[in-house]
Amino acid sequence: MRNLYALTPGELLVGQQLEARGYQIYIPTKDKGIDLLATKDSDVLRFQVKESRVYLHEPRRVHRRLGSLSPTVPSGASFR
Repeated sequence: MRNLYALTPGELLVGQQLEARGYQIYIPTKDKGIDLLATKDSDVLRFQVKESRVYLHEPRRVHRRLGSLSPTVPSGASFR
């Protein structure tokens, strides 16, 4: 049985993005195909979140250059 109060990484990311846009997020207590409920004013949105895998990548080093942040990629590194 899935723990209904533990969000998957995809559900968490979707919920965070919706909260950043001013929505209130709710997690249903029964698994009926709806992963998240979001409300804002009188709007109610239902979400079923699908995810296939987690992509890991090597972190990019960031340094300051002339007052702005510029990402740099280590020599010999490849990112897909």
